[in-house]
Amino acid sequence: MELMQLGKIDYITFFDRLGFPNPQEQAYKLYKHETAPNELYEASDSLEDAENDIEMLKNGESPAIPDNLDEDYMNELIKFTKAESFTKLPEELQQIASGYIQTVVEAAKMQLENAQPQAPVVPPEAGSKEATGPLGAVGGAIKQGIKTLTGK
Repeated sequence: MELMQLGKIDYITFFDRLGFPNPQEQAYKLYKHETAPNELYEASDSLEDAENDIEMLKNGESPAIPDNLDEDYMNELIKFTKAESFTKLPEELQQIASGYIQTVVEAAKMQLENAQPQAPVVPPEAGSKEATGPLGAVGGAIKQGIKTLTGK
């Protein structure tokens, strides 16, 4: 604790020594909390939005497509399509959900196409966040979500 108070230990080592199950994730969250709290807490909004939209789909309703689709929202849709609760839905509700998801995929593709590229000054190293495309890591995650949902 003294080393942390003195700024002589990094977050990952600190959380590792405290016995946190995932010290890297905890360190990242603390870093985001200190440097960009809006980015950290916005994700919880999109998770809640996705969960609400999934409940609407289960009830046969088609929710509005979010203006800004993000990794968390796409991941929740992916989990839903792979969950037993989806396969147990009546065929009609599965079709409504599938139609909504296809619309979300199209909206995500449009969002990616309309994104302003932020080309790095120095060519990125393979596997770096900058190497995943114009939207960085989030864009790469959305692309992966689209691929997972569509199989393409």
